[in-house]
Amino acid sequence: MSNEEMAEISLDARVYTKLEKFAKARGITMEDALIELLGSHKAPKTKAKPKGFTPTKRR
Repeated sequence: MSNEEMAEISLDARVYTKLEKFAKARGITMEDALIELLGSHKAPKTKAKPKGFTPTKRR
């Protein structure tokens, strides 16, 4: 195993333990912690309304 591969494995282990501690501190799953840290890739469900927007009244 090369030095590069060893460094990659130790980095993976450090990231995993930090993620584990973060999740445990917040009382959430590791998957939820990853989503929280990386941000959700899903689009917002509602469209943003322009400032001062008032819907027109139907007659």
